[in-house]
Amino acid sequence: MSDQIIAEQADAVAAVAPLLALVPSGVERTGFAQRLALTVGTEVRHVEAAIRAAERGEDARDAVPIP
Repeated sequence: MSDQIIAEQADAVAAVAPLLALVPSGVERTGFAQRLALTVGTEVRHVEAAIRAAERGEDARDAVPIP
């Protein structure tokens, strides 16, 4: 997978993570995280890490690993 595609995946996750951080239900938030991971082709744990970063007020993009 090219570096550009991976960067685009990270950008997509970082753009949506702050919105997912606002979902009050942990069950729903996990479901949305799973859908996002499947859609962009990344691992759920990376999406969840980005959501946690957004909850802490940090940049969600920093939580998504980019080689």
